[in-house]
Amino acid sequence: MSANPIHMAVKAGQPLAGLATVIDAHGHAGPWYNFWAPANDPDSMVRMLDRLGVEAMVFCPHLGIGADPAAGNDLAIEWSRRHPGRLIGYAALCPHEPERAREELNRALDQGLVAIKLHPSVHQCSVQAPVYRAAWDVAKERNTFILSHTWHNCPYCAPKLFANLASEYPGVPVILGHSGGTPAGFPEAIELARTHSNLYLDTCGSYVTGEWVARMVQEVGADRVVFGSDLPFIDARYGLGKTALSPLAVDQLRMVLGLNAKRLLAAAGVRVG
Repeated sequence: MSANPIHMAVKAGQPLAGLATVIDAHGHAGPWYNFWAPANDPDSMVRMLDRLGVEAMVFCPHLGIGADPAAGNDLAIEWSRRHPGRLIGYAALCPHEPERAREELNRALDQGLVAIKLHPSVHQCSVQAPVYRAAWDVAKERNTFILSHTWHNCPYCAPKLFANLASEYPGVPVILGHSGGTPAGFPEAIELARTHSNLYLDTCGSYVTGEWVARMVQEVGADRVVFGSDLPFIDARYGLGKTALSPLAVDQLRMVLGLNAKRLLAAAGVRVG
């Protein structure tokens, strides 16, 4: 068996630029109120991307998934303009302001953000709540995708809660962030993605190992698993290392590391590389 050049580069501490298109589909930015996230400013994060050979990161500021989505969207717009083509912004909404949700998503997308980020557990609002329909409707209208936090047994965003929405909006790609979150949640997310071709899994999270990445690919297909790091919540070196060193063939790794995210972004009108 020939040596895997991606494995060799990672083990040697070398960036993956030139070996694979790497796009981080699950990033954040800025401070978080109860979690230490060092080097959380956009300039520091881009330096980390450069160190690893990551071409771009799709991100949502912590402020956007927390207290003030509109202000978070403004930060995402500002920072994506500061680092064009490197930082690509998700638009967030507040489910507790249903009268503003659609308007805010369209405003943010009109100003340069490209996809939609949901965090039902932080907002303590079920993804099945009527207000979240705005996200699916806007994504459908604008031909873009959604990334949503998911977690096992969470009353707001357990993977099973996405089944009806995936069926109702078959043309809207949805990344199940953290793929269920824990080893108990991974099989649920995998099974759901197997039965809905518009659902994607991601490699983001402390509990996702290389073996789980390989199982996701085996069960769902290499074309529907995307790399995510959770930077700056989690050091991107850990997220990239476990994914790049997973026991996958080179062509499968290249799809997971970036080609799948590149395809989603291209469908949304964004060219990377």
